Order: sequence, then C-alpha cells, then structure tokens
Amino acid sequence: MSDVSERAEEELLAGGEDEDQDPNVVEEEDAVPSDAPVQAPEPIPSTSSALPTELGQALSSIVVMIQQMQKENSQKAAAMELQMQKIAANSSVSRRIDEMAEDVEKQLISHLQVKQFTLQLDESTLRDNEAILLPYIRFNSDEGHKEEILFARSLVTDTKGETIFNEVVTYFQQNNIPLKNIIAFATDDAPSMTGRYKGFIVHSKKALPEVFCIHCVLHRQHLVAKKLSAHLHEALTIVVQVVNHIKSNSLRDRLFHESCKQNGEEFERLVLHTEVRWLSKGNCLQRFIALWDSIVSFLANTQLVEQLLANKCDVFFLSDIFENLNSLNKQLQGKDYDLISSGSAIVAFLRKLQLYKNNIRLWRDVAKQPPHP
Repeated sequence: MSDVSERAEEELLAGGEDEDQDPNVVEEEDAVPSDAPVQAPEPIPSTSSALPTELGQALSSIVVMIQQMQKENSQKAAAMELQMQKIAANSSVSRRIDEMAEDVEKQLISHLQVKQFTLQLDESTLRDNEAILLPYIRFNSDEGHKEEILFARSLVTDTKGETIFNEVVTYFQQNNIPLKNIIAFATDDAPSMTGRYKGFIVHSKKALPEVFCIHCVLHRQHLVAKKLSAHLHEALTIVVQVVNHIKSNSLRDRLFHESCKQNGEEFERLVLHTEVRWLSKGNCLQRFIALWDSIVSFLANTQLVEQLLANKCDVFFLSDIFENLNSLNKQLQGKDYDLISSGSAIVAFLRKLQLYKNNIRLWRDVAKQPPHP
C-alpha cells in the first residue's frame, strides 16, 4: 500500500515540473532557423466568385420575368379601372334618367290624387305583336291646361275591355288615385273599347255611373275618310298597285330613282301606303302626283299605265281631298286643343267642302259648253 502511494506522489511531482516550464520556450528540434524564408499565408477563396455562371443567368432571367409581369399587371389594372369608370358613367346617366322620370311621375300622381281629370286610352300593337296600353290625361293646374302620358304597360294576354279596365284600376290603386276623380273618357271605336256588353266603357260605367264617355273626334274623321265610293276606291287601289310594283323590286326601284334624277324631279322615291297610318293616304298620293310624269314614262307600254291614265282625274281628285283631310287631321291635334276648337275646325272644313263642290260643278258645266267659234 505504501508503494502505491509513493508512486502517485512521484507522478504528481513530475507533472508539476512540466507545468513550471515556460511555454514560450521552444525545443531545439522544433525551432525554425532564423535565416529561413517566411512563406505568405494561402489566400481564402471568395464565396461570390464561386457561384456558378448558370445560376446568375437564371436569377437575372427571373428578375426580368417578374418585371414584365408587374408591367402587364399594371396595364391590366389601368384598363380595368378605365372600363369601370365608363360603366360607372353609363350607369350614372341611366340612373339619373330613371330618377328624373320617377320624380316627374310622383309630381303627376300628386296632382291626380287631389284634382279631377279626363282620361284618353289608346291600345296599339307593335311590330312584334306586343300590345301596349297608353293612357293620356288632361287636367287644370295653376299653370293652365296640362296634358301628359300617364303610363305605358304591356297587355300580356289579351286586349279585351275587361283586361284594359283592370290595368287602369290596378295602376290607380297602386298610386292611391281615386277613380272618382275621372270625369270623362275618350276612346276610339275599337270593339274592346266600345263593346256593348264587355267593352271598356261598360266596365267603366259600372264603377263610375256618372262618367262621360266620348268617341275620339280625330278617329271619327279617320273613319269618314275611309269610306270611299267605288270608282274612287278603284283609283286608290291602282295607285297602291303601281307603288308596290316599283318598290317591291330592287332593280326597278333603282332604275326609277335614276329616271327621276335625269328628269330633274324634286323627289326621287315613292312613299308606301300604310293602312294603319292616318296620314299615309294623303302623303302617298301627294308624292305620286309630284312624280306623275316620271311614273307614266317609266311604266310605258304596260297594263298598269293604261289603268292609271284611265283613272287620272280620280287620282288627282283624291290627292287634293286627302291633302285637305290631312290638314284637318293635324289641326285636331296638339296641346291646349279642346272639343270646342275641334268642333270649329270641323265646321269650317264642312263649309270648305261645300265650296269645293260648287267649284267642281262650275268647272264641269264650263267643260260641257261647246267652244266658241
């Protein structure tokens, strides 16, 4: 046991001697000669120069692509903003028009809720067979007589008198307009309006027994103008046939157009006759008479021109009489025109007709007299 402890003490003493030795002292075998050349330290390689060339090119292309995408996105955003501004401008104009129309309708309804008024109804069929109901009203205000269109509604199913009456009543109920404020109705002579059992007037009389109903004066004049004698109707039929013969073929229409230009005519086109247009007959005949010489020369050596020349006097007479009828028709229309003014215009026209009749008789008697030697 004593031997082991002695050995341990010897080792500790040896270690202490090594620690007391100066660390800066270099042993002779490890010392470097003073005349030996000093070598420079090797340079540490740079990290940036070590990046591959392919990686740099890929990064640069990615940057270019990102820039292009940003540019395209900015252009798309600008275009979208411009489009939204246009849409906003269009919608704002439409919105303002709707707001103004709504305000005008509210003002009109406010008058009808407290004032008495007259109602004129017209049912028309459009080109695509859509039936439209158009009521017009007239009432007195502080500014004088007022004439306005009340509404325009489509008749979805039929155009019977009951359907029309229900549309009017529904509108009045929705806007709190009393039916008793209506003092008179004006309608045309359509069966749906003046039918004896199921017409609009019958349903109106049931709801308003004291309401006054009248047949439109303008429509009466139109109905009278439709009743022609046999030979005058034949003359009008020939005129319509000639107009359709020229207008129905594009080649003939172009040739007639060139013929009118060469003849120095004021007009170069014919006007078609439309039965539903009240002024159509007069306009068609006036244009026909204005181009009479060109029409006769264009239709030379045809059967139509023979029939036309045979009815020349009737055609010219129809042109004159329908010109006066159209003039009367226009006098019966317009604002601030009442029944008294219409009656005065019709009475004056009847007196003119008597004057025309006397002139025709006078010229006929003169034509029958033999010529002077």
